[in-house]
Amino acid sequence: MVQGRNGKGDEESSDGERVREVKPKPVKVVPPVKVRTVEVRKDVMLIEWAVDGKLRRAMLPIGSVELGTVAAEVLAQAIPYGQAWEDEEFPAVDAEALANELRREGIWTAEDLMQKTHLARAAIQRAYTNSIINQLVEKYK
Repeated sequence: MVQGRNGKGDEESSDGERVREVKPKPVKVVPPVKVRTVEVRKDVMLIEWAVDGKLRRAMLPIGSVELGTVAAEVLAQAIPYGQAWEDEEFPAVDAEALANELRREGIWTAEDLMQKTHLARAAIQRAYTNSIINQLVEKYK
């Protein structure tokens, strides 16, 4: 303990109160994000990365990517690219239309389904696709 001019130790003030040491708060270090460069134009670049398995794209100034990574703070300021399809409301499948498509493929029983899964996928795709595509095209005309 070091004694000050006031006769007190280094942990006491001149009023006899203990002086608390102020410790700096630890700085949270956010690691850089691994990205892939999709396209480079004049002074900007289109990058792509995954967040919890979900693909994202954004525009950044050239020079923002270093060794395939971007600082998280820089990425937070990037201009998002693309449509937010996850915000769309998609229609539920019409059960009658799905049943009809399965039957068109010769899938009438559970056993048929197990033996013809590739045809079932095609039938399900047709049942969903037409209504979804029509809805999206109508919305964005």
